[in-house]
Amino acid sequence: MKVSWKWLEDWVDLSDIALDDLTARLNLAGLEVAGVSHVYDPKIVIGRILEINEHPKADKLVMCRVDVGDGVVRNIACGAKNMKAGDVVPVALDGARPPGIDFEIVSRPVAGVVSEGMLCAEEEMGLSTQSDGLWILPQDLTIGQNAYDATDSRDVVIEIELTPNRADCLSHVGIAREIAALFGRSLGSAKPFPFDDSAEPIASVTSLSVKDEEACPRYGMAVIENIVVGPSPAWLRHRLAAIGVRSINSIVDVTNYVLMDVGQPLHAFDLDRLDGGIVVRHAFAGEKLSGIDHKEHALEERDLVIADSKKAVAIAGVMGGEGTEVTSETTRVLIECAQFQPTTVRKTAKRLGLHTESSHRFERGIDSAAVQRNLELTVGLMVKAQAERGTPLVRRGRLYQEASPFVAAQVNVTSARVNQILGTDLNTDDVSGILNSIGVTNQVNAGVVEASIPPWRPDLERTIDLVEEVARINGYDKLTPTLPRIPMGHIHRTKVAPGHPPTIISRRRLAHSRRVRQVLLGAGLAEAMNYSFFGEADLAQLKLVDGDARNMARKVANPLAADQALMRTSLVPGLLKALWTNVSRKYDRIALFEVGRVYFPDREYERVAGLAVGSRLGHVGELRDWDFYDMKGIVETLAEPFSGQGQWRVPAVLEPFLHPGVQAEWVLDGRVIAQVGQLHPLIAREIGVDDSVFVFDIDLDRLLGTLEAVHKYAALAKFPAVQRDFAFLVDKDCTFSDVESAIRAASELLETVNLFDVYSGAQVPEGKQSYAISVAYRSSEKTLTEAEITAIDAQIVAEVEQRTGATLR
Repeated sequence: MKVSWKWLEDWVDLSDIALDDLTARLNLAGLEVAGVSHVYDPKIVIGRILEINEHPKADKLVMCRVDVGDGVVRNIACGAKNMKAGDVVPVALDGARPPGIDFEIVSRPVAGVVSEGMLCAEEEMGLSTQSDGLWILPQDLTIGQNAYDATDSRDVVIEIELTPNRADCLSHVGIAREIAALFGRSLGSAKPFPFDDSAEPIASVTSLSVKDEEACPRYGMAVIENIVVGPSPAWLRHRLAAIGVRSINSIVDVTNYVLMDVGQPLHAFDLDRLDGGIVVRHAFAGEKLSGIDHKEHALEERDLVIADSKKAVAIAGVMGGEGTEVTSETTRVLIECAQFQPTTVRKTAKRLGLHTESSHRFERGIDSAAVQRNLELTVGLMVKAQAERGTPLVRRGRLYQEASPFVAAQVNVTSARVNQILGTDLNTDDVSGILNSIGVTNQVNAGVVEASIPPWRPDLERTIDLVEEVARINGYDKLTPTLPRIPMGHIHRTKVAPGHPPTIISRRRLAHSRRVRQVLLGAGLAEAMNYSFFGEADLAQLKLVDGDARNMARKVANPLAADQALMRTSLVPGLLKALWTNVSRKYDRIALFEVGRVYFPDREYERVAGLAVGSRLGHVGELRDWDFYDMKGIVETLAEPFSGQGQWRVPAVLEPFLHPGVQAEWVLDGRVIAQVGQLHPLIAREIGVDDSVFVFDIDLDRLLGTLEAVHKYAALAKFPAVQRDFAFLVDKDCTFSDVESAIRAASELLETVNLFDVYSGAQVPEGKQSYAISVAYRSSEKTLTEAEITAIDAQIVAEVEQRTGATLR
C-alpha cells in the first residue's frame, strides 16, 4: 500500500512530525515501511520560454530559449509540440533527477546541438502516469522558484507492507488513523457532499433488486447525468500518480480516488448501455461476461454478479464488464457503492484468476457502516471534478438497500489480563485510552473495559486481539523483559477433555520425543520437515488397496497447490518426495527421518518414519550399504526403554508399498507398533532409484503410550548366568517369534533369547529348517544347580515342541 504525505495531511496533522520518526513508529506498530520516495527535485524550477526555433539538424525537435530567473538564457532541445513562446513550464537544470525518469539531466549535445537542461511534462516530474506534452503552468508563477513548491505538488510517498488482517489500512484514512493514535493526534472526519433533496428522482431512470442479501448485505447507487468525460483536474491526477495509479478519465479517477482515500471499492456504469434496472444475483449456468480486461470469463452459479434485465454486467466485487464501461461518449453514469461478502468475492476471484484492487479489499472486509456515506462522497467529488470543467450536472439522488444495520461486536478486556500477557504495568484508563485512540470505543464497568468493535476492524474478535492492539500502540519497544508468572513443576499436567485430544504436552512426552530424535540422529539419519499435506498423486504412489484407512484422506478446503490438497495420512510420501529431490541432485547416500502428525477423519496422531539408501560409514570408516537389519535395529533401539517384550513377525496384511518378501512388523501387547522393509522396487524405480531403499514407519503415539509411569531400577546381578544352545527343527512357515514365545513361557528365569543361525539344506528334511538359538537364564537369589538347569532345559524343549511342533536336533 502506497500512501502520500500530502494526502495523509487531509486526515491528520503532520506538520511537526519528522519523516524518520513517522516511519520508525509505523514499523514498531507492525506496519512495515518497505520504502520511501520523494516527489521532489530541488533542481527543477519555473522557467519561461522566450523563443522557439527550429532545430538545425532534427525535424522533430525544436530549440527553446528559456529564462529560469538566474540571468542566464538557456538553449534547451524539446520534442513536445504543445508550447509556445511566453509559456511558463518546469525546467530541469543540470544535476536534476526528475522522479519520473531514471537518469540525471546534464548539458549535452542533442542531434549535434548542446541542450542545457530539459523542459518537463507532469509525467517526468512524477505527477502523472502519462502526458501528451509539456506541463503548461499559470503565468503568475515566480520564475526561478522550485517547480514543486510553486505548484504545491511536493510530496513524499511511503510504501507499507501490510499483513492480510489489516484491511483497514488499505486506505489513507486507515494509515492516518494509525498515525493519529501513535502520535496522540485527532483524526479528521470525512467531508461528504450531501445529496440535494431537490435532485431529480432516480426511480424514473433505474431500479434496484438484491436477490441474495447474505452475499450482498449493502448496495447503494446514484445516477449523474449531463456529464462530459475527459481528463481529470490536475489535483486529482497528481494524487493518483503519486501512489502509482494511472489516470483514466474524470469519472473513473474519482472512483479510484475514493478507493485509495477511504478504502471503498466502487464501479461506474454507463447508464445508457444498461437494459433496465440493477439486479444483484447469482450467475446463470453457462453465463459469460467480457470484462474490462477485454477477456471473456465463464461464470458459475455460485458467482455473484451485477446484472441488468438481460445480462450480467459486472462480477460483483471483482471486475466490471466491457459492455457498460465508461467511455468518452458517456453522458450518464450509474455509480455503484456496495458491500459484498468476503468469502463470495474471494472464491470467485481465485477461480477466475482475477486479483483486483477491489477484490483485494472486499476479500478482507471493508467498513460496512460507511457504504452510504462513501456513495455521497463519490458523487460530490464527481460533481466537483465536472464543475472545474464548467459542466452543469443533473443528480438523480440515490437508491440504497441494506439487509440489516451494522451492530458492533462486544469484546471485553481488563488491564490485569493485558499486564499478564505483556508484562506491562498499565491501568484500566491506559487501556481504555489506547483503544479509544484507534477508534475502538469502550466503557469501563467494574474494572472491565467493554469495547465495541468498529466496522472497519473485522479482525478484532477476541480479548487477545485487543491486547495486541494495546501492545502495538503503546509500543513494542516499551515491553521490558519480564519472567512469566506461570505454575511449573508438579502442577504441569496433561489436560484431557471428553472427545478432545490433550491440550498440554507433558514433560515426560516431550523428553521421550526428544530422545526419539536423538536416537535417529545418532543412527546417521538427517531430519526432514515436510508439509502436513500431500496430493492425490502422492497417495496413489503407496499403491494402497481399497478400504485402507489411509485412502480416506481429508480434503483441504482451500489448498495452496494441487500437491497439498489432502491432509496426509502417512509420512512415507513426504520422505519419498525428499528422496526424489536428493536423487535428482545426484546424491547417492541418503538417510532421512521425519517426526510428525498424520490426520484421519476421526482422529490424528503422531508417527515417525524414515528411509535410507546407498552406503553408510561402518565402525572403522569403511563404507557398507544400508540394509533391512539397520531399520530393524533402529526400531529395537527406540523401543528399548519401553515396558513389555515386543516381537517381530511377518505381517498378517502385507504393506503394498514394501517388497512382499522383505518386510516385517513389530508387535507389542498384541498391537502393531512399527513396520520395516524394503521399498517396493517398482516404486523405487518410479522415483529414479535403482538401489534398494529401506523404510521404517512407527506409530509413535502407541509406542510412547506403553511407557511405564515410573522407571524401575535393579542392582547388578550377583550370581552367574547359565548359557545353553539349542537347535530346533521347525517347519518352513514357523517363525522365530513363535519359537521365542514358547521359550520365554518355559521359565521366569529366562534372561535372553537370541537366534544365531538358520539352516536348511543337507541333513535337513524337505520343508524344514533349523533354528540355532542361544538362551541365558539367571536367578537373582542364588547360583543355579545342575539339576535346576537341567529342568529348565527340559521345560524349554517341551514348550517349543508343544507350541510349534518343532523337534530338538
